Amino acid sequence: MAVTEIGVGEFVRRLKQLLEGEALLSFFLGAGCSRSSGIPTAGPLTERWVKQLHRIAAPDEPFDQWASSSLSNFDPSDPGSSYSEVMPLLFRTEADRQEEIERLISHHDPGFGYATLAQLLADDSCGRQCNVVFTTNFDDLVADALYLYTRVRPLVVSHASLTPFAAAGRKRPTIVKLHGDAMLRPLNSEAELERLNSDLVDTLRRLLRDRALVFLGYGGHDRGVTRALAQLPPGTITRGVYWVGDRLPDTDLGVWLAEQQATFWVRHLDFDELMVVVKSEFALPSPNIDRFNMLLERYQETLSGLQGEVARDLTTAPVVQRSMDSTVDSMPGWFGVALKAERLSAKDPQTAEDVFREGISEYPESENLLKSFAVFLTDVRGDHDQAEEFYLRAITANPDHANNLGSYAIFLTDVRGD
Repeated sequence: MAVTEIGVGEFVRRLKQLLEGEALLSFFLGAGCSRSSGIPTAGPLTERWVKQLHRIAAPDEPFDQWASSSLSNFDPSDPGSSYSEVMPLLFRTEADRQEEIERLISHHDPGFGYATLAQLLADDSCGRQCNVVFTTNFDDLVADALYLYTRVRPLVVSHASLTPFAAAGRKRPTIVKLHGDAMLRPLNSEAELERLNSDLVDTLRRLLRDRALVFLGYGGHDRGVTRALAQLPPGTITRGVYWVGDRLPDTDLGVWLAEQQATFWVRHLDFDELMVVVKSEFALPSPNIDRFNMLLERYQETLSGLQGEVARDLTTAPVVQRSMDSTVDSMPGWFGVALKAERLSAKDPQTAEDVFREGISEYPESENLLKSFAVFLTDVRGDHDQAEEFYLRAITANPDHANNLGSYAIFLTDVRGD
């Protein structure tokens, strides 16, 4: 059966047509999706490892001669195909390999592409039809993007023992890590990748039944994955297979793709660029900054409240009080100013006011600091006229700040009788 080549625009429109027709699909993500988040793909990573291995094993031997005699199938034009052979030669123990994987994926956050995919997976109208993700990646960028940008917590099947929980039809997105998790013995060597765990193969069979399958950012070099797909009963994937990449794999996976009932090749490489088209075609919303402000405000509210509790509780241990003072003194920005002033407000109101005014001169447009000072002026100083002036300044700085509008409304009712 022939593979049909289609453009990016047609692919996304077909995707939308499938979901509008209530069809189901699953995504299969490879390392190429994480490249824009700063995690290297198999090709550059293996190339770096090979050079490092050469420097360690035989620095005096010409590289080409050493590579041809020491590595079975190393191809400089496609170094990623030797990933599973090179890694265990350079990192000899399981602990070394896991440490390297953890190092590679740490301190990376999901960017535009993953944020947009997360919004599609969690979309109210079609997310439930496309919320199954298979991946050979060790990172948590899909799960992180879902939580950060949509507040949805997915089920992450990071180990074969968790596969019974991966059920078709779940409302919550499901992420199946076929090669394990960075923290839970990730699979790297040729022997480990030769075959997928039988429970994972069963999960593939269950979660691909009567669906479309979309490959994104995947190289297609994993024999275990190919064997698992080849074991699927005929007619399992009924909605077509979509391979998104700059070239079709010249591996056994490429043969499997050609044998499917309907395979479409989308000649396109960049994951983020593809997600731009998805965002536009599906009219997905942009992330709301209120989500991140809410997280920061929760942190600030709880710390401010804790400071007050510690100050009022006469039985608080000295170490707690010292730690609270140290935390407040080290807090940067407008929030540090507000905390320091609040700490002084009961015992030394004048010094507290001086701290507020000095802070406002440094952060004159901080709606939060202006509101905090307004509350101080009313509750501690009893200066309602000045308090109203600073309430209004806070609202002018940010007319849409719900908490400040609410605080001013309470002030108008309780103090002004208006």
